Amino acid sequence: MRKAIVFDWHGVLDKVSLVGFLEILKSGTHLTDERLLELIKPADEQITRGEISKDAFIEDVYDATGIKKEKIQEGVAYINQVIKDEELWRFVEKLRKKYKVGILSDSPTYKTETIKYTVNLDRFFDATVFSSDVKMRKDDPKMYELICELLNVKPTETLFIDDLEKNIEMARDLGFETFLYEDAKELEEYIKI
Repeated sequence: MRKAIVFDWHGVLDKVSLVGFLEILKSGTHLTDERLLELIKPADEQITRGEISKDAFIEDVYDATGIKKEKIQEGVAYINQVIKDEELWRFVEKLRKKYKVGILSDSPTYKTETIKYTVNLDRFFDATVFSSDVKMRKDDPKMYELICELLNVKPTETLFIDDLEKNIEMARDLGFETFLYEDAKELEEYIKI
């Protein structure tokens, strides 16, 4: 029986997404998404675990890709925005009446701080786990265990919602019910409260 619903932040609760970040970085280059992700992976892993600063991330991405620092700064500024999916947020308010609701997100420190400053998370969520706060990423099963512990639920009692297939696969392998997010209407149809 479902007792909790856990949302990803980027590309789900927030319209700002990894895809948008990659589009900014690769414009004017011949890099594919796959190649760009491969090149920036070490820096991305470090910044989302809160191990390096925004400036160090920009420098590392520049060193790895040769992309102009101004373009990388533009991508970082894009990521640092909060553009809530208002339709989804209205649904989250309804869900909270029936379920425990949480966030599980890979998020660099600077974005996590922006989120906490601009959004009253306690109003909408019972627990939040941001990668930069806990020094691990969603590729680590312990991060999923932590959100379940904070919500006092088992994975089998939890619906996990993300926009990236790799995170959906990880959650499914850990016993979560999963939903690959595209839009709020589709999610509302799936949950039917």
